[in-house]
Amino acid sequence: MLFNPTGLSECLQEWEDLEKDYQQVQETHRLYKQKLEEVSKLQDSCSSSIARQRKKLKDLSESLNECRTPESPEDVNKIVEIQESMRERPNVFFEMEAFLPKQNGLYLSLVLGNVNVTLLNKQAKFAYKDEYEKFKLYLTVILLLFSFTCQFLISDRVVDALFNFLLVWYYCTLTIRESILINNGSKIKGWWVFQHYVSTFLSGVMLTWPDGELYQMFRNQFLSYAMYINFVQFLQYYYQSGSLYRLRALGERHNMDLTVEGFQSWMCRGLTFLLPFLFFGHSLSMDDAESQLQSDQEQDPEPLLSSLDIFIFSLISGLLIYWFFFRRKAETVPEIRTVTRTVSQPVRETSFIEKMKKTNRNIVVFYGSQTGTAEEFANRLAKDAHRYGMKGMAADPEEYDMTELSRLREISNSMAVFCMATYGEGDPTDNAQEFYDWMQGADDSLEGINFAVFGLGNKTYEHFNAMGKYTDKRLADLGGKRIFDLGLGDDDSNLEEDFISWKEQFWPAVCEFFGVEATGEDGSMRQFELVVHNDINMNQVYTGEVGRLGSFQTQKLPFDSKNPFLASVSVNRKLNKGGNRHLMHIELDIIDSKIRYDAGDHVAVYPTNDTTMVSKLGKRLGVDLDIIMSLKNLDEESNKKHPFPCPTTYRTALTHYLDINNPPRTNVLYELAQYASDQKEQENMRKMASASPEGKAMYKSWVLDAERNILSILEDLPSLQPPIDHLCELMPRLQARYYSIASSGKVHPSSIHICAVVVEYATKTGRVFKGVATNWLKDHVVTDNGHKPTVPMYVRRSQFRLPFKPSTPVVMIGPGTGIAPLIGFIQERAWQKEQGKDVGETILYFGCRHRNEDFLYQQELEEFERAGVLTQLNVAFSRDQEDKVYVQHLLKKNKEHLWKLINFNNAQIYVCGDARKMARDVHAAFHEIGQEVGGLTHTQAVSYFKKLMTKGRYTQDVWS
Repeated sequence: MLFNPTGLSECLQEWEDLEKDYQQVQETHRLYKQKLEEVSKLQDSCSSSIARQRKKLKDLSESLNECRTPESPEDVNKIVEIQESMRERPNVFFEMEAFLPKQNGLYLSLVLGNVNVTLLNKQAKFAYKDEYEKFKLYLTVILLLFSFTCQFLISDRVVDALFNFLLVWYYCTLTIRESILINNGSKIKGWWVFQHYVSTFLSGVMLTWPDGELYQMFRNQFLSYAMYINFVQFLQYYYQSGSLYRLRALGERHNMDLTVEGFQSWMCRGLTFLLPFLFFGHSLSMDDAESQLQSDQEQDPEPLLSSLDIFIFSLISGLLIYWFFFRRKAETVPEIRTVTRTVSQPVRETSFIEKMKKTNRNIVVFYGSQTGTAEEFANRLAKDAHRYGMKGMAADPEEYDMTELSRLREISNSMAVFCMATYGEGDPTDNAQEFYDWMQGADDSLEGINFAVFGLGNKTYEHFNAMGKYTDKRLADLGGKRIFDLGLGDDDSNLEEDFISWKEQFWPAVCEFFGVEATGEDGSMRQFELVVHNDINMNQVYTGEVGRLGSFQTQKLPFDSKNPFLASVSVNRKLNKGGNRHLMHIELDIIDSKIRYDAGDHVAVYPTNDTTMVSKLGKRLGVDLDIIMSLKNLDEESNKKHPFPCPTTYRTALTHYLDINNPPRTNVLYELAQYASDQKEQENMRKMASASPEGKAMYKSWVLDAERNILSILEDLPSLQPPIDHLCELMPRLQARYYSIASSGKVHPSSIHICAVVVEYATKTGRVFKGVATNWLKDHVVTDNGHKPTVPMYVRRSQFRLPFKPSTPVVMIGPGTGIAPLIGFIQERAWQKEQGKDVGETILYFGCRHRNEDFLYQQELEEFERAGVLTQLNVAFSRDQEDKVYVQHLLKKNKEHLWKLINFNNAQIYVCGDARKMARDVHAAFHEIGQEVGGLTHTQAVSYFKKLMTKGRYTQDVWS
């Protein structure tokens, strides 16, 4: 035993440790099942997409063959690009399918049935190939010694039978293993597999051959052949495994063409010297078989077709049928007329090390960003580097090979900075997921790698800045040198101020570490240059598309953040009966999108800015907003060629791509200050952009608290006249808005429901602030003539899920629009009940201001209660009486029943809504219930509900 408790306290401590481990196992397993379900859906989608691509590729090839030879150089280059891509596409599909489940071939189907033998990652494939080679080595050595013993030491029929049985088992196992390798993308040559089938047959013949003079004659020949073939396989193992491990040592362990798929390259080329030996062996064995048959016929004439003849005929027939009908055939693409390329196309660089060397940069700033803020901070840090005699670049970890991080030491005076946002329940952002996975499994030494981390988070959430903290700790654990302390930005307070404060101390620390000094160059430095298009085809101009040009006109699967689906609004109705707010229920039609979702998922929509505000900006700056332009990156090596899709018009950029509604950050004020002709206004702008206490207070008061957006600033600073192209360069991207889906995919598979409140209120300056997305959605109503407006959207998966077992009780708390995902849960529980499943208690705590004004979904909820789906409907009307009543008060009112459900019936708790106050108050109420009913101390109650969170029995979908 690793731990031998000697007393009760030690036993209790050991039990607590075991409980923690057990809870972690449960949480890991829950996440595993969820991810497994998502992977399964992605596999189906990917397989069907590949099939469609193959069909369309064939049709396109035929169409291109019918086209006449183009004359213009542009068309020639385009044809060449298509030609090269189409020739490469089958290989790409083959590699993709190596990681997708597929049907077993004929042989595996006969042996294993429909068992899935697909290995879904490169490490597993390498491990299986490695184990396959070791298996061959061990058995080859045993068989070599066994055959030598039978040939020269022991001549006994029983020993021979054991040897031949071992051969039959070995070759049968080998053919199965090779079939699994082929099923996983290996390109093992047919002659290699065929000789194993022949060897299986010969071993079987020897095993069943009756003892006698003929057997003894053939026995010596067969044993010689067995020794020879085992010796050849022994040599072959060392060549293959040696090549495999040499390539792995060169850093190619993740390159499948050099592991499993490597049969195509190094086996075919490097083992050519084995071909004559193997074919000679086959000829010898066949000659032995023929001699055996002739001897039998001379000794005892038999019918024209003996059982052996029938067996051989069946074997050959089966192999021929397999060869012509069931083996994997190479994909062919209809030939395209060869066209000579005139201009070479650039290839995106995936090595950030080589890119840094090429452009003489020594600082790389990686960002993990979900809303664009971390990316903006990274760009600012990279831009600041020139003020300290350094050159920096911002980089998306999703676009580069992060396993090269250990190579950063090849660049002198170099460092990596990480701006890492935390998303959801302490998770990495989408673009940092692969980097996070690499960090978890990395064993690389980062000795000599200098780094610093700034995290972006929100203290209202349970896992504050988890990703920033993990990145900082993990890089240090791998041997990296921390240049400056971890920065923790809090979006609930003042994220901009936190970043500025950290940055102002970060750069002096960098200067001290590298022994450099600030250059004093504090002036503005443009990153993009303006290009005006006076003569351009309008089909080449972006009109609001997020990714692919023309994607809104021609929709293509699959739909995601870079390719949103244009969903029609089929319903847009007001939910509240009175009051001065506007709460709305919107239904989006997704019938033709093949989008799937589950209750608890989020829908992301891409809104547009208020057109009136855009027009006012153009008028204030005195520019024609319909000029077609592009902002081109001055750094030709940068992967980010434009700050937003270009070419486009200023009007489109300000309407679809730029965030002009929120207060600008300090770097925008700093850059724009140079365009203020009034000295006082210029000084104030620079002061607000500084790190001085007076400047921070002024920025907070004049910009943040007053909620001045860029238009308000321009209106209140009359002398400020920036060029519109520089303004567009500085403004952050307009981000998608996320809403908890208010429906169940089981009940409403062809539509997605949204519940939202329109944001509109007066600011301290007397202006009216309007939320971009909610006001935009409010105007998306079906017209009297039946026209349905569209909304660009996609679905983002969530961990906010109903329990796997319908019989598990659920307690749901969701005041206001926090009821959205809970409506989906209730719909799904009703559906489960209709399916005849045993559904546990379903309890809802909802809160609103007045029963007669904003009791959202009142009719539906009361109907669910009457039907027995909702076992309890508890509603807190906060302002219908003198003393305000909130959901936490109702929780404490029903504390005995709630504690029984939670502590004894394993109920799951769901909280949705405001994170800043409601979620905390609800959490505190549960602590009090644990103390008052469960007899726990405050510390024990906090620990108890924290464990529920770890187990996934207390989940939150909250926002601030």
